[in-house]
Amino acid sequence: MTVNEYGQIGPQAVDLVDLIASRAHDPVTLKTYTMRRLAVVTATHVHRQLFGRVRGHAALAPAEQRAAGPALPDLVADDM
Repeated sequence: MTVNEYGQIGPQAVDLVDLIASRAHDPVTLKTYTMRRLAVVTATHVHRQLFGRVRGHAALAPAEQRAAGPALPDLVADDM
């Protein structure tokens, strides 16, 4: 999925969400939830990239440091 600088997702992503939601028991609710969840995750990760930490997320070190380090950072449940 692609997100532009204004937070809109691409038309193919909207089609994918529509396809997934159309198979649900309550398509409107699922589509609403999915679109809002995408917005929250996108905003969280953009904020993390710009400012470093959000809700316990650590800013990533440069690639050279991460490759040299013995321990990899743990993934967080909402990381995509």
